[in-house]
Amino acid sequence: MLDRAILSMKSGRSLRISLREAARESPPFLSRLLHNIIDRLEHGAASGKSSGLAAEIARELRRAELRGGRMLESMESFRRDLRLRADFRHKSGQLTLQTRAQAILALLLYLPLLGIQIRSGHLLAARTLVSVALFFGAQLCIHLTARSFKWKV
Repeated sequence: MLDRAILSMKSGRSLRISLREAARESPPFLSRLLHNIIDRLEHGAASGKSSGLAAEIARELRRAELRGGRMLESMESFRRDLRLRADFRHKSGQLTLQTRAQAILALLLYLPLLGIQIRSGHLLAARTLVSVALFFGAQLCIHLTARSFKWKV
């Protein structure tokens, strides 16, 4: 969406005309978001409810409009910032997923060993009980930490 608007601006069109053209060429969801952003630009922040992303984009576009001649540079900078955030979220999501996968793999390796201990009659041995408590405590900590951790950009 921003790529289309920036390309249109490079060909000499204004910001709002570029956004309208990008809205026409976009899928329905993105088109609604762009129309919401255009309304926010034209009528100010009081144009009803919108998503956090729409409000942020409208705020940045308003700043770009105020810069006048440096509008295109401002838009390109904002586009780079959005891409950087998306890449960071993607990579951090992969990291969280890998951590959970490793915890599950450790569980799958530990359970057969625990089964062998149980079959050999050493379930109530102090070492086995401590091992079970520490392992499942660590598993719980890993999953709770991964779930509650919020990546900040």
